[in-house]
Amino acid sequence: MMRPKTKALFTAALTASVLCLGHPAGQSQTNITVGSEGSSPGAPGTVRSPAVPPDTVKHVMPPAGTGSTPSQPVVGGSSTVIKDSTLTPPDTSREVGRIAPEDTKTLQNRREAKRFSTAGFGPAGFGNIDERTPAYDFCLGRMWEVNKFAAIKALGEVASDFDRATLGNVTMGANLYASPTDFSPYIGGGLGLGYGFIPGDRNFGFNVGAQIGALLFRTSNAQMNLEGSAEMMVSRLGNGDPSIYAARLGVLF
Repeated sequence: MMRPKTKALFTAALTASVLCLGHPAGQSQTNITVGSEGSSPGAPGTVRSPAVPPDTVKHVMPPAGTGSTPSQPVVGGSSTVIKDSTLTPPDTSREVGRIAPEDTKTLQNRREAKRFSTAGFGPAGFGNIDERTPAYDFCLGRMWEVNKFAAIKALGEVASDFDRATLGNVTMGANLYASPTDFSPYIGGGLGLGYGFIPGDRNFGFNVGAQIGALLFRTSNAQMNLEGSAEMMVSRLGNGDPSIYAARLGVLF
């Protein structure tokens, strides 16, 4: 027959063994949620300990330092979640010089423009100048096709009869294309500065121009254009504001 003292020690050891085996080792149980009797015993993310009363549910938390909370609350009844503020990093996104890397905004890569050099040549005539001899028009510049319907351009143009009158201008503008195909009609415009001289007079001023034409072989990296151009220098020279009317054949390369 077992003595009373030995029996008490055996009972205490057995109880301690049961409690140790029932405890989920290696899991942090920082947050404790206490629910009513209506709480679901099988709610996701929860585990019931044998050493806890039936109406108490413990949320098994991830390792310390993550600052996470259970993904699903206890179903039914009322619950209280005790959060540890030491696990949540401070909000520094509104402090100058302390913006978190994930809150930093960076510029996206932009579409690269297709670049061309251009040159053109053709016959020309003058307006508001007492000069009836046919003139010749030369054009050089750069173009940047920014999308399939538009291009930016920077051009220099000179028209001269190699005798009595010469007009020149430097302009910046754009072309608008009707279609992204091999053959594409377009209209264009530009604004810049002009300079001209005739016998006994010379002047410079703002220059405005408009163009209409067609681009050939547009899907290639070498193209050709047929263009009609009208340029006017807004400054009196001779009988009024001088102008250039030209028809050009050009290349883009």
